Amino acid sequence: MKCLRCGTCCIFFDISTLNKKANEPCTFLDIPTGKCKSYEARPEVCRDFKTDEICYLISSLTLENKLFILSKVYK
Repeated sequence: MKCLRCGTCCIFFDISTLNKKANEPCTFLDIPTGKCKSYEARPEVCRDFKTDEICYLISSLTLENKLFILSKVYK
């Protein structure tokens, strides 16, 4: 599945290799657009992240609602 580039995973997940805590935006994330500022040169941990069906199912929601749903799914 192809990344939707919505930025939700860049906030929700803990990314220890980037010293990023869960529910905090990644330093590479452009908050207003939800896009990675360095998508083409993003870190390997981000390149290796696999989009799943949940991304597609919640794609029409607001960022706030996406984060809420993920918090329920990934307890």
